[in-house]
This record gives sequence, structure tokens and C-alpha cells, in this order.
Amino acid sequence: MSELLIRGMKMPKEDTLMILSPDGTVTFMYHETAIAVEVPPHGRLIDADVMKTKMVCSEYWEKVLIEWIDEQKTVIPAEEGE
Repeated sequence: MSELLIRGMKMPKEDTLMILSPDGTVTFMYHETAIAVEVPPHGRLIDADVMKTKMVCSEYWEKVLIEWIDEQKTVIPAEEGE
């Protein structure tokens, strides 16, 4: 099953009509537009920055694990302001 991320869209507070075109443009009944992108196959999505603050281990292993986490591919990058 494919998943979509609609960049620039906030969750509607009421029912909304949405039109998704093949080029990824999403148009809402209230004339706001956004871009839909297909999310690549992925495993569990976590907040790696929070994970790095919760580690309880020696200073050496903390450094090794943080480097390993930082080397991992980002599936969905943060949007501006996040």
C-alpha cells in the first residue's frame, strides 16, 4: 500500500473536498493548494532527535549510537519551522 504526504496541508477542521491531480497538485474546496508526494517504502518512523536525548549508556556508546543514528537516511524531512 502506498502512502502520501501532503506538504503544506494542515488537517481540516471540517469536511473538505479535495482534488488530487496526477502531477501531485492538491486543490481544496477553499482554494488552498498543496503538493502530494509519495512516501517511499519505510519501516517505523521515529523522532531520532528525541531518541538521542533519551539514551542511557556510557559516553563512548552514546557517541557511537548518535553517529549511527545521524548516518541513517531521512524518510520524511522536517518542514520549515519544525
